[in-house]
Amino acid sequence: MKNYILAFVSVLALTACGGGGGGGGSTDNSAGPSDEGGNPAGDTGTTTPSTEVVTEVVPSKKTSELVVPEGFSYHPVDVVEITVDVSSLSTNRAYLSVYAGYSGDINTGLQADYGTRIAESPLSAGVASMDFSTPEHIDQLLIEVWFYDGTDPIQQLVSTSDTSINWVY
Repeated sequence: MKNYILAFVSVLALTACGGGGGGGGSTDNSAGPSDEGGNPAGDTGTTTPSTEVVTEVVPSKKTSELVVPEGFSYHPVDVVEITVDVSSLSTNRAYLSVYAGYSGDINTGLQADYGTRIAESPLSAGVASMDFSTPEHIDQLLIEVWFYDGTDPIQQLVSTSDTSINWVY
């Protein structure tokens, strides 16, 4: 613990001591000799950029002054209810995953973007039902049912325009 405190104090002391050069002498060259262009002697004509911060004052508004379109919702998510029934195919152990992102199309095959999984649930006797929230800008969801026997998942692409989705395989 003492080593950590000593290291912290050392770093603090080193950062507190700024760079700055040698002492004595004036940095004001306005009274010193200058070349023909008016630059102080020894000045190469380069300037350092200004670090001045300009802030703009934005007038604040009161809530009563805001104009909101009719029907605007401050809640940008929809609640979706999904019921999946694959019991006609299999009642073995299976797992349901719902994805907001995918690539490909239904004809050539879909590939789920596994980082966009928004809901998951095990199936019981081939049936699962769940509610979850999804961002309202998502138009379609990819549903996959994975079986524990290693076969490829079955997939269904569904629209979120209907908040109650019933998929019977």
